[in-house]
This record gives sequence, structure tokens and C-alpha cells, in this order.
Amino acid sequence: MSNCKDPSEHATSIALTVLEPEKLETLSRNCPGLKTFDYRNYLECSICRIDKVLDFLNDVAGFIPSDKIMDCGSWLGNFSLALKFANWNVIATEMWNRYAPALDAQKKILAVHEVDTMDMLLLTGRPQGPLYGAICLMSVIEHIPDSPRRLLKILYDALLPGGYLILDTPNLMTLGNRRRFQRGLSCYPAIAEQFYTEAPFEGHVREYTADELSWMLERTGFRVIETEFFNYSKIPFWKSPLGQTQMLLDPTQRELIFMVAVKPRAAE
Repeated sequence: MSNCKDPSEHATSIALTVLEPEKLETLSRNCPGLKTFDYRNYLECSICRIDKVLDFLNDVAGFIPSDKIMDCGSWLGNFSLALKFANWNVIATEMWNRYAPALDAQKKILAVHEVDTMDMLLLTGRPQGPLYGAICLMSVIEHIPDSPRRLLKILYDALLPGGYLILDTPNLMTLGNRRRFQRGLSCYPAIAEQFYTEAPFEGHVREYTADELSWMLERTGFRVIETEFFNYSKIPFWKSPLGQTQMLLDPTQRELIFMVAVKPRAAE
């Protein structure tokens, strides 16, 4: 349903045009890992993540109760732009006011391309009612500093019956983490980073297994309909013969969990 041949690549190229890492430095006050973060590499590697979302939406386009989609935690805007270029009616929610002026360029480029924006505090501060045919929650849930229950309930209530929650998140049981555990190392940010960071800490507060993620969604009222494990970043040992063999035999060792859940209709 797209007028743009490659919405994900087009969106990424535009997100890169406004990318100025030095203007994003203030974000590292609450997430020290961003001090050395390779934003360009992240955007380029995330093209395959966007493609997974668009592929799913295209497959179920006729079953989505509305073309209105929320990109919850839009950050650099690449997912929101791609959804817009694929002809979806998008609203990008983020902590725009709290993070200002760090994400001002991203907010402006979204407006240029007619993507509506809403501060996430408005989303979490009062019920929005069932408005959306789909909500994207891409690599957000691992950053929530307390229980994800409240946000998941808000998103559930914001979806129309038959609407979809699409999310991805780092896989706690990835091959890299298993190797760290075997050496007695933590898979989380260095304890000194979290210990001395200004509150709230916004790094990876908790990563999840697929079973944990599914459990939380089902307890919120969703029905999980799709789960996939995949790699997206450039990590050398994942491309080694041994790493590829291990993840081929056991996909649960791959880097990310991609999961789709539906809000049941009344008759279901």
C-alpha cells in the first residue's frame, strides 16, 4: 500500500540528514551508554527492523480496524517516517518536552512530512480511548524504569478491538548474553554507569525472554499471534560459522525478539 518503493530506506536516509550526535549528548545524562553510541550504524541496521513491521502490516492490512498507528517511543523518527511513507496515518509519541532540545530536529522533520507528534506524558497521564488500529513499541519496553504493566494497559486501552501491538526488544537469552553468563559476567550496563547516573536511569533496566514478554502481554489482555527471533546489528562472532550454526539450531539465541499481539474483538 505504499507510494514509496523503499519506505524503510527512504525514512532512514531522511533521519540521517538531521542526525547530529553532538546535539543528542544530553540524553546520556540518564543513559551513559549513549556517550559512545553509534547512531548512524543503529539507523542503518534498523532498516530490517522497520521492514518486519511493514511486512506484517501489509499482510494484515485488510484486518486492521483503522489506518491510524501510534509509534510509541519514536526517538529518532525512522519508524514513524517509514510508516508515513507506507501510507499509514501516524502519530509519534516521545518525551519531546523532557528531552528538548535534543530531539527538536527529529520532531521538526516529522512535522515536515506530516507526521503528528504527541508528548508521551499526555499518553501516560490520561486515557486516550480506543483510537488506533496498531501501535508500535520498538525497543522501548527494556527501558521502562519500573513495571511495564501500566504502559501496556494504556496501550491496550488505546487500541481498537482487533488492533495490533507490534514490538521488538533485546532478547535476554541471546548467544552473546549466554556466553557472558558462562564467564560470570552480567549482560547489563556496567554497574558503575547505573550507580552514578542521574535518576531515572534510562538504559536497559531489564531485558526479557520471549516467555516473559508473552506472559506480560497475555496478562494485559492481549493474544500473542506471532513471535520471531532475529539479528540486526553487526556483531562479528554472530557471523562466525560456530555462531551461525548455534543460532540456526536454536533461534532463541538470536539478538532481538519480534512479537505481535492482538486486542481481541468482543466475539473472540
